[in-house]
Amino acid sequence: MKNIFLKTSIATAISLISFTSFAASTFGTEVKVDNVVVQDSIKEALANGVNQSVSIVNTDEDKRAVHVDNDTVSILGNQIDINGIKGVFTEAIRAENGSTLNIGSDKTEKITLQSSGDVVMAKIKSSINIKADEVSFIAGEEGAAIWLQNNTETSTLPSDGTHLTIDAKNTVITAGSAGMRVFSNSKVDITGNLTINAPVAIDTRGNSEININANGQSTVVINGDIHFETPGSDDNSGQYLDSKVNINLVGESSSWTGGIAKAYAEYLEDLDDKYTDVNSFSLTLKDGATWNAKLADVSGYEGGITDPSIVANNVNLENGVINVIDTHDVKIGTLGGSGGAINLVASTENGKDINSGTVVIKTTSSTLPVTVSLIGMTADDITDANAAMESLNKKVSGGQLVKTQTISEGDIKGAITQTIAADGTGSAIKVSENTKLASFRGLNATALVAWRDEVAYTNQRMEFLRDNSHAYGAWAQVYGGESKYEDKAELTTTTVQVGADMTIGDWVAGAAFSYMTGEADLLRGDADTDAYTLSLYAERNFDSGLFVNGLARYGRLSTDATAGNMDASYDNNAFSLGGNVGYRFTFAEQAFVEPNLGLQYAYVMGDDYKASNGVKVKQDDFDALIASLGARIGFNFPNNAGKLFARASVNHDFLGEIDGTASKANLAESMYMDLGGTWVTYGVGTQFNITDNLSVWGNVDRTTGGEVSTNYMMNAGLRYVF
Repeated sequence: MKNIFLKTSIATAISLISFTSFAASTFGTEVKVDNVVVQDSIKEALANGVNQSVSIVNTDEDKRAVHVDNDTVSILGNQIDINGIKGVFTEAIRAENGSTLNIGSDKTEKITLQSSGDVVMAKIKSSINIKADEVSFIAGEEGAAIWLQNNTETSTLPSDGTHLTIDAKNTVITAGSAGMRVFSNSKVDITGNLTINAPVAIDTRGNSEININANGQSTVVINGDIHFETPGSDDNSGQYLDSKVNINLVGESSSWTGGIAKAYAEYLEDLDDKYTDVNSFSLTLKDGATWNAKLADVSGYEGGITDPSIVANNVNLENGVINVIDTHDVKIGTLGGSGGAINLVASTENGKDINSGTVVIKTTSSTLPVTVSLIGMTADDITDANAAMESLNKKVSGGQLVKTQTISEGDIKGAITQTIAADGTGSAIKVSENTKLASFRGLNATALVAWRDEVAYTNQRMEFLRDNSHAYGAWAQVYGGESKYEDKAELTTTTVQVGADMTIGDWVAGAAFSYMTGEADLLRGDADTDAYTLSLYAERNFDSGLFVNGLARYGRLSTDATAGNMDASYDNNAFSLGGNVGYRFTFAEQAFVEPNLGLQYAYVMGDDYKASNGVKVKQDDFDALIASLGARIGFNFPNNAGKLFARASVNHDFLGEIDGTASKANLAESMYMDLGGTWVTYGVGTQFNITDNLSVWGNVDRTTGGEVSTNYMMNAGLRYVF
């Protein structure tokens, strides 16, 4: 980077002459304290701890906004603004030759430091201390927000060297060129939340030291590369590239997007490696913090040697994330910690070979578990799982890694996973069920079964009529239940049903209308269901104890579901026709046993729909033919006060197959499920005749066996004769 080399060489010349000067401080063209222009005793006015606001503006190209030379200056206030321009001097604020500049205190709310060039420079045994709740650095298009140099490069950092500290709740650094240039035995300590936005976030050399979020208690976001560079002694600059750079990223909100590079003068290539080696970079990624690794931009360096991807010497992965967002090789010296995730932005042309960057690790501190996943492609892109996993295994290598390789599920295909042991042996490759499609299958199963089994509640109305002669009339009941299909869906429903019946000869006939609403927790999402159902029923009771009944229903089922990136709505028309025959045995007019046999046919029309992710689902029609054999046993309370009963039945669905297809592009997946088979229903209930006109009833049932299990079905009803 010819321009950068030139710029840094002029400003960073290592002085071999010790400084001797008088204490002096100068300020910009206008200084205001509490909105009053100060012209005399400026230094004293700025140090007044009760200031509410301080503003220093420089528009003179021959001056700096603040210049502290062999002096100590404090700028205190509730709000501090310092604004300079790039003129003869590139920076707005400078402290040099053993100076100390304090900006802000624990009482300061906001500090804004800005310049059309560089913002802050500290040179030769000088310190700048910045403290506030909020701190902002705004540098010009070619400027650096922070520039430090001590003009030495000893292997041990001098105790009195140039030093910048920032202690703030939130610090934001914005620069057109570099966030910070830390050269020649300088040191930076930044505490608190930090955001850096600059092409080069950190530019360093000369055995300097940079510590960011050392206590691990803050959020740090860095957007920009890290460069170790020098034009060398021919341009009056230092020759050692190495510096201690310690970056501690903690929490999911913390990230660094950038790469690590070095650039140096050609003659250094012929000297000892100690000049051009970088050995002291350390990065911690903890609790979801992310490094978005990319090839560093070294296009501006001309006339030197560049390496846009050097080794990250020490990376500590404590449940952190490394995203390789281009196709370069990320090199790590030692990978330590408890493990984490490595994600590769990838593509494939043939469904077998993975095109992505790589992570090459020299050593690990111990056996280290990592997950390796792909960004930008899914299992839908894979045609050969074995070949793809073999290709992926080569992308992350070195050390004692235990890798869990995953190609995430697509819209049709399920996730592909494989475990690679530390010795390199691989487990069997597993292709999982697509969780989005599984969620929709489970939802179909639970919703259809909930409607299918709703017939039981209208049958219970006919039970009430058998128990109470001349009890026909208007009635209402509320019932609900919870059904579950494997781990794919769990549906909770609530239904309100109203009806009326009357006698027609020896028969009691009636009609009922119900509205069912449901909420489902899916394997990968949630859903809402609604059903409107009209029922017609009739029953005849014979003096011998024999009874027969019939029931016909029509329902309209509506579903809105979300599973991952798959949103869809669909409707089904449903019909059922069935009946029961049984016999009532009465003992001493107190107890009864009521065996019964039932048969029901249900038919649900499938719906074709397109989900938000482009998946087309074609539902086939659903048929169920259910035979039930059961009995109800009860005991009548004295004085016709009510009854207590228990019931159980064995049910078998001779059909019960749900079929369909989910497809996208040239991929398709079956939506088949078989809900047929046998299950047992059992429960208890009671009825109370509170007055001659008012009756209430309730019962609780559940099922065992079958593909869909019903954890509970509860019903409460009321009848009142006016």
